[in-house]
Amino acid sequence: GEIMASVGMEVHALSSAAKPVCTWAARDGVQECREACGGHGYLKLSTIGDLRGNNDPNCTYEGENNVLIQQASNWLLSVRAKGNERFAEVSPLGSATFLAHSAQIRGQRATWTTAAEAGTLSNLIGAMDWLVAYLLEETYRKVTELKQRGKSSFEARNDSQSYYARTLSIAYGERMLLHVYSKFLANLEPGSERQTFERLGVLYGAGIVLKHIGLFYQGGYFAQQPNGMALLQQVVLDLLPVIKREAIALVDAIAPPDFILNSPLGMSDGDVYRHMESAIMQAPEALERPKWWRDVVHRDYVQAKL
Repeated sequence: GEIMASVGMEVHALSSAAKPVCTWAARDGVQECREACGGHGYLKLSTIGDLRGNNDPNCTYEGENNVLIQQASNWLLSVRAKGNERFAEVSPLGSATFLAHSAQIRGQRATWTTAAEAGTLSNLIGAMDWLVAYLLEETYRKVTELKQRGKSSFEARNDSQSYYARTLSIAYGERMLLHVYSKFLANLEPGSERQTFERLGVLYGAGIVLKHIGLFYQGGYFAQQPNGMALLQQVVLDLLPVIKREAIALVDAIAPPDFILNSPLGMSDGDVYRHMESAIMQAPEALERPKWWRDVVHRDYVQAKL
C-alpha cells in the first residue's frame, strides 16, 4: 500500500512536468516548421496553421501548463524538506532516486575536453542530474528564506516560481524524458537504426543543456571547463548535417498518409509546387470573381445612410 501511494504521487509529479514540457515542445515545433516554410507556411492550404490552432489548446486544457507544472516542484520540495535521502524511498519509478545523492552530484563538474566527450548521452544525462539537483537546492533555499521573512506557505510557493520552482519542474521533466529515451536505446539491437536514434537523443540532450546554459555557469558546473558551451554548440553543429541526410527517411517512417496529412507542403513525393498549384486551381470559386468585387471597384450602388 505504501509503495502504491508513492507510485501514485510520483506519477502525478511526472505527468505534471511532462505534459507542459511536451506540449510546449510541440507548440514550438509546429511554429518552427511554419516559419521554415516561409510564406507558404502561412497559406491556408498548407494546414500548418490548423495544426498550430489545434495544438495550442493542449497548453491550457487538462491543466493549464503554468499551474500544472507547480505540482512537480511541490512534490520535489516536500520530499527535500524531509532530507535528500528520502528520494531513495519515495521514487519507485526512479525519476528522482538520483537526488538521494544530491550533495555528491552538486559537487560534480564538467570535465569534457572535446565535442565527442560532450556529445554522449551519459554525459548529457549527468549534466541534467546536476541541474535538477542544483535547482532543487536553490529553490528549497529560496522557499525557506521567504518563510523566514514571514511569508505563508502559499505566498512562498507563489513567490518562488519565477527563476526557481518553474525552472526546476521543467528541468526535472526534460531530464526524465532524456533518461527514459536512453533506457529505450539500451534495449535496441546494435545497428544503423540505433545510431540514428542515438544522434537524435544527443541532439535533444545538447539542446536542453544549451537552453539552461546560464544556470550551468551560474552554479559552477563548467568551472573546470569554461569552453563547455562551445563544445556543446560544436556537438549540435556536427550532428545537423548528419541528421539532415536522414531527415526525410525519419519523417516518412512516422508520417501519416498524404490523405490524412492533407497538405501540399508535406506530400510524400516532395513535389511541393505541383501540389500547391493543384490545390489552388481546385479550390471552390478560385477562378471566379469574389462576391464582394463591386466593393473594391466602385460604390455607386451603395446608398449612403446619412
